[in-house]
Amino acid sequence: MHSRLPLLLLTAALVATTLSPAHAATILIRNSDLSISKSIDDAAPFVGQTIKFSLSIGNAGPTDAPGVTVTDQLPSVFDLDSFTSSTGFVSCDANKLCTWTVSVLAFNATATLDIFGTVATAGAYSNTASVTSSNTDPNPNNNNADVRFTVNQRTAAVPEPGSLALVALGLAAVGVRRRRAA
Repeated sequence: MHSRLPLLLLTAALVATTLSPAHAATILIRNSDLSISKSIDDAAPFVGQTIKFSLSIGNAGPTDAPGVTVTDQLPSVFDLDSFTSSTGFVSCDANKLCTWTVSVLAFNATATLDIFGTVATAGAYSNTASVTSSNTDPNPNNNNADVRFTVNQRTAAVPEPGSLALVALGLAAVGVRRRRAA
């Protein structure tokens, strides 16, 4: 019984090497080189100011990209007002995680998403968005984009020298002194 085992293996190897091209398996690998960029319309807004994050995704191919998903965890100080996209569906949850889905991003196509909101607290912040697809991405290094911004606290307005407000302030101060002196 042991003497037949090598013959069986040899026969299987011989059959496998003599198949015709019609019986050969084809493995198709779909690649889509996705990229994302992100910008902000004002990198130094004041507390209470509305700002806009703009996202742009692209597909350098070589094939269409099915099942494209962009995720963007908005900063805690960002109060979401609205969003607009050139294609796809956008949803944001209570934790400010926004998900943008595009069923298919064609080869050499781009799509955009604008997110509008108000900044609530002063400080330095960053925000990152990422793009993925159900296809293999040969260059994942361009699948994340971030912006950095600093929210400033408004200060009380100080009148400029020579302005009417400064003159009025001076007269009011003089009037207060005269009243106290009287």
